[in-house]
Formats: sequence, structure tokens, C-alpha cells
Amino acid sequence: MSDVTPEDLAEFDEDFGSASGEGGTHEPVKDGTYTVDVEAVELKRTKNTDRPMLAWMLRIVSPGNAGRVLFRNNVIATGKNMEYLKKDLYLCGLVITKLSELPDHLEQLLDLRIKVRKVTKGEYENVYFQELVSAEPEVVEEEGYFGGQDMPPAGPDDDSYPF
Repeated sequence: MSDVTPEDLAEFDEDFGSASGEGGTHEPVKDGTYTVDVEAVELKRTKNTDRPMLAWMLRIVSPGNAGRVLFRNNVIATGKNMEYLKKDLYLCGLVITKLSELPDHLEQLLDLRIKVRKVTKGEYENVYFQELVSAEPEVVEEEGYFGGQDMPPAGPDDDSYPF
């Protein structure tokens, strides 16, 4: 529940009414490999099934898309989901023995620099962690959309994606 009341917002009603609301739409980030910084990570629930999930907000630092944001959600529901979550946590250097320990360690995941791969299949977009680049963000020396490559690096077979 929010501490902001309708009365708090009332002073902005006139400015809100005259705002255009147009523009601000972006093309989706193209499929490819990107270097990102973990900007936010939180435990929350899925909208439709109310299952717990670990939600990641990843800020792209690769040239050509710097500043854009990718999202990754690790839904916590099945054994296969646990494998993906555990691999992501281990890749980030977080080794825990019980999932119930995760809330106490979320802060350790912030500000990590990770190489990720964004893949679109049909209407679904997914982000896969590839490697930990650095535990402390630094200036990326990549060029071009895919780190100097014309095409994204080859990934696993399409059948290996969980959607």
C-alpha cells in the first residue's frame, strides 16, 4: 500500500491534465548479446498466478543501446525454474544452500555487470545470463550493436528455450 494519498497528488492535477501523453514509445531492444548492470532486484509475485519470483532490472551499458532496460523474471514454481534460478544466482557469485536465505542476500546482486542474451520467440521475450563480467561496473569497450559482431553469437538450439 502506498503512503501517497489523492490529496498529495491533487496539486499536480492541472499539469497532468495539460500533458500530451504522446511519444515516449520505444522499439523493443533487438535480440542479441548485451552487457548490463544489475540496477534492481526484488522478490515479488506474478500477476496472474501469484507465484513468487525474483525480478531483475538490467540497465544496458553496451554502445548503441546504453541506458535501455531489460527485465528478467525467475518464477519460482517448478524444479526446472529452480535450476534456472540457481544457475543465475551462482553465475552472479551468490551461493546459498536454501532458497529461504535469498531475501537476506538480494543486495549482493546489485551493481553486478553481466553479459546477457536477449531472445524473442513469438510474442515472448527472454533474457538469459551468460557470464559475470565484473562485480563492479566499469566502462565497456565494445563497439557496435553486438560487441563488434554483425550478428548475435550463436546460442543454444531453439528447442532449449523454456517458452
